[in-house]
Amino acid sequence: FDTIYSFLFKAFFLSTMSWICRIALATIVVLSLLPADEVLSLLRSLSMNLAFLVVPTPGGSGGVEGLFVLFQGPLIERKSFIGLAVFLWRIISYYISIALGMMAATWYINRSVVESKIKD
Repeated sequence: FDTIYSFLFKAFFLSTMSWICRIALATIVVLSLLPADEVLSLLRSLSMNLAFLVVPTPGGSGGVEGLFVLFQGPLIERKSFIGLAVFLWRIISYYISIALGMMAATWYINRSVVESKIKD
């Protein structure tokens, strides 16, 4: 009975931390380029992440990047930095996680193949 609550607490904690990191990432990217209002950027990032949930999957990548420009763009004083901010945010939030997933899958498959050869 105690382990169920422990599992649920860990799952809730990890999910909460994941959402906090996801929301904070856009603000971190914007603030790394130019000074901006932190609280407003966090609130816009929260709204932006909630809006991502209704963007349709086919073509959703462009929609998500458009929402970033729509929500975070007004906070960036130098408009020439908006494209750089979108690029950095997309690299960090999407492509790095894909690369890490590919590495983990390759490691897991390689380990499974080696273990199956040892058993045979």
